[in-house]
Amino acid sequence: MLFGLGVQCFKPVNFTFAGSTRVFADIIFGLEIISVDPLARTITIDWYPQPSAPCMPLPNMTADIYIDSLSLFDIHPLCHEFMMTFDSAFLDSSKYLALAVPTAHIPSSSSLQNYPFDVYFAPQYIRIIEHESGDFLTMNITRSLGIAVNFELILESSFYDSPLHHELYLSFKIERSRAIKIFVVIIAVANWLIATAFLTICAATLIYHSPTIYSEMFVVPVGAVLSLTSVRANLPGAPVGFGATIDLYSVLPVLVIMALCSFYLLFVILYRRLNLWERRGDLERAQVIFNEETCNTCASETNQNTLSGTSSSSATRTKEDALDLQLLEGSSVEVVKKSEWFPN
Repeated sequence: MLFGLGVQCFKPVNFTFAGSTRVFADIIFGLEIISVDPLARTITIDWYPQPSAPCMPLPNMTADIYIDSLSLFDIHPLCHEFMMTFDSAFLDSSKYLALAVPTAHIPSSSSLQNYPFDVYFAPQYIRIIEHESGDFLTMNITRSLGIAVNFELILESSFYDSPLHHELYLSFKIERSRAIKIFVVIIAVANWLIATAFLTICAATLIYHSPTIYSEMFVVPVGAVLSLTSVRANLPGAPVGFGATIDLYSVLPVLVIMALCSFYLLFVILYRRLNLWERRGDLERAQVIFNEETCNTCASETNQNTLSGTSSSSATRTKEDALDLQLLEGSSVEVVKKSEWFPN
């Protein structure tokens, strides 16, 4: 028994048929569910007939088992003539009809579009006739087994068409397993969550004029866009192409939203980077012009300082020369006065 997503995924069928404990049958059947194919709309069942009293000596009897031809495909030959032994078995591939509404009991167009909530039913009519006398034989189905992968089979109804219990009607209800339904719904919700996050990023770029946008903010969602198609193609039992209901409400609108948001973000990022490069060029040109003006101003100030230093040094020298002359004149006057004090 397998488990997935916390619920029972695949379980062997165990049907209780009409009158299985009240009808004395000449022939009893055990059936095994082999597979279900919704694309080919077939259900494959192995039937195991045996006498109702296997411990008793084998009766000298040949029985013909008939299944309604409307529910069989001609391409699958049915072994309807065989010797009754304990190990006898035959395989048939039966058609089943689709139900647009699970509670309806009339055939309608294929409901594969409703994946994973598509529901089908497979009717079976079985009768047994004694080969030599042509008399009807009573029958019953006493055991069932088998696993239809990704599907759940339910015996919707079973009854005898006559009070002699020689014609048995069965109706199987076929639907996706609970794990498949949960898995597909989780994938759809995850797709919408990714799309919502991407829409939030786009709204932020519209509301805030200069938000910081990192590469991983859109690289991861873009990768999710590319992976959506592969995830859709690998859904278990999903129809080929984009036409199911799950596609119309999850995959296709999410793909459109993500594609538009990706284009918008890439355009905004490219536009802002071009503006940034242009602003950087303007700043570099302005910096060069400013540096040139600063150099010219510094050179002119240096020249002015040099000229002022030369004039001040010449004035200082002139003052020093004047003082020297004054000192010389003063000394000569004193010498003259002294010579007057001491005449020859």
